[in-house]
Parts: sequence; C-alpha cells; structure tokens
Amino acid sequence: MKQPFISFVIPAHNEERHIGLCLRALHRNKGKFEIILVNDGSIDKTEEIARKAGCDKILSFSKGHSAAFARNRGAEKAAGEYIVFLDADQLVEENFMDKCIKFLKEGKIDGSDFLVYSYKPKTFIQHAWSAYRKAYPTMGFVHIVKRNVFMRLGFDEKIFYHEERDFRYRFDRKGFSYLKPSNETVYHIDPENVDEFIRQRKWQGKQAGLKFFLPCILPPTILIPFFKVLIGSKDPLNSFRWLFLDFFGRYISLYYRLRNIGKNF
Repeated sequence: MKQPFISFVIPAHNEERHIGLCLRALHRNKGKFEIILVNDGSIDKTEEIARKAGCDKILSFSKGHSAAFARNRGAEKAAGEYIVFLDADQLVEENFMDKCIKFLKEGKIDGSDFLVYSYKPKTFIQHAWSAYRKAYPTMGFVHIVKRNVFMRLGFDEKIFYHEERDFRYRFDRKGFSYLKPSNETVYHIDPENVDEFIRQRKWQGKQAGLKFFLPCILPPTILIPFFKVLIGSKDPLNSFRWLFLDFFGRYISLYYRLRNIGKNF
C-alpha cells in the first residue's frame, strides 16, 4: 500500500487560545497531508493565527453554524484519500502520521477511532477530566474515514452536538469496515475553570439525548459509573471529582435545555 494522502479537517469557532497549538502539533509530523481549517463565524483572531501557522486551505463563514456544518464543508474541499477530523483544541502526537499510516496499512478499512487523553492537566477540573479519559480513552466515534465513504454519508447538520454518534450509527448500518484504534493518540485541551466547564455544558445541553439526563431524573443511575470508577480507576480521587462534576454538569445542560426550548441558543 502506498503512503496515503490525508486531509486534516478542523472546525473552529473563536479558538484563538488553542488553534496555534493544534496547528504546530500537526506541522511537527512528517508525511503527505493537508490542513483544512473551517473558520465558522469566529470574531476573534482564529483565522489570523491559522494563516500565520500555515494552513493549506481556510474556509471562512461570517455566521457560526455547527461542527457538523463546518466538517462537511471542509470534507468537500479535501483532496486526501482519508480525512482525519480534529477539533481546534486537540493536539496530535509528533509521530501521529507514522502511527496512522502503519495502522491503515494493516488492512482494508473504511474508518477508525483514535485514542483521546488529556493534555497537560493543571487545574482540578483538568485533572478530573484526565482521570476520566484514562479510564475511557476510546471515544467510540469515527475520526479517521475514507473520503469517498464520508461523502456518501456526511454529518447531519441538524445535529448540533454529538453528531459523530449519528454518523457512526449510519456508518455501521451501511456495513462499512471499522477497526478500533491501536495506538494513535490525540490530546485534548480540557476546560480549565468553572466558566469554561459551564460553557461546554451549555452547548452540550443543546442536543443531548434523554439518556444523558437520566442521572438528573433518576439520581441512583449515577451509582453504576460510580462503582465502575471505584473498581477500575488508578486515580480514584480525581475520578470521584469527575463524577461529581459530570453529575452536576448534566443539571447545567438540562437547565439550558429547558430555558431555551424553542429558541436557537
């Protein structure tokens, strides 16, 4: 198998704090790839920083839409055989391309995940996130996908949050081949303070399904992940902190969902 050409598609909305780190991490890799940034309604310096950091293609929209919209527009402009979807607050390893290409050569696949861990946790919130990611590093979504397969499916632009879950469901139903990740790792810059955590949960409340809110409606359901963490975690203190944050974070999401029923918030 010849070395595949890979298109990295990155949606960004007001990501001036993170986009430089994301792009510098990509440029530390060697191989045949392009970087496509979709600037979806940013009003900060996201696009300026991206241009200086050397994106191959930048698509700009004056109005913000959704990650699904931005990813679809980026995929339409992609020239690679495979597309890797990254977020602006995610960083790849220095040898990510080498690992990815080796993985793709192992067999004929249409899509795969990669492993996600926390990037240099500093605050108590980030340490809590890190403990969670170490326990559940595989996100369960298709992050690496053949372009010709993706273009047959695409992300549902009506879904504002967790559009990857819907994509994976349709991907599986169509019978496309999928492999779990081996050791391709991406690091996520997690919310570092309460304000950032609340902002994230506000957006999550926009499209989260009923199952997400079960601990709010039936608090005993939180006991299942609680016991899983106690049994399997190597960092029980921060895992407990994550459960605490996640439990009350779901109430934050529910609050914004109920407050904005019928509104486009």
